[in-house]
Amino acid sequence: MWRNGRFYVSLDTEFIAPDLTKRGLVSLGLATESDRFYAVNNDMDTTMSALNRESQTWMRKNVWPHLPGGTPENFDRSHMEVMPYEDIANNAEAFFDRVLEEVSHDIDRVVLIAHCGAQDIIRLRLLWNDDWSILPRSVPNWGDDLKRLRLAAHLRSEQLPEQPEETRHHALLDAVHQLKEIDFCLDKDPNQGEIE
Repeated sequence: MWRNGRFYVSLDTEFIAPDLTKRGLVSLGLATESDRFYAVNNDMDTTMSALNRESQTWMRKNVWPHLPGGTPENFDRSHMEVMPYEDIANNAEAFFDRVLEEVSHDIDRVVLIAHCGAQDIIRLRLLWNDDWSILPRSVPNWGDDLKRLRLAAHLRSEQLPEQPEETRHHALLDAVHQLKEIDFCLDKDPNQGEIE
């Protein structure tokens, strides 16, 4: 989405918080107005062994219903959205290559926005071991947090467009909904992110 000379890309991930290895990424969603990418990690730890019992219960209730098979025990690795970690990296790179074409190869115009900015952005960068020497040129070096946009627009979270409960914690549906929230925040504070 173009706003104030910047092109906004929305990112969301579902993850096993204590596990920063490739087994800790559950799913990843990227969205622009015209493009989408979604993947479920074939290499995730379906036992969620790094999580305490309460967190495992939360994942089973909120995240697993959106994943192929619906439960860790029935995880459908043959589903078209499920792919190996390396393939997720390759497809995410292809997505960002298309973004770079959209902005005429001016990476400084790209703003990567996430709801849990630090956690989501590090999960994205870990696809390339957070190694700047192999990080694709099309992947933005920095990102922003939806909460910062909201606070700059002097909004409370309950003032943002509401996301249907049944779509929450699906990485792609979250990323698509965040585009609405980004647009709403920028409407309230039109000078935010303006390029001079």
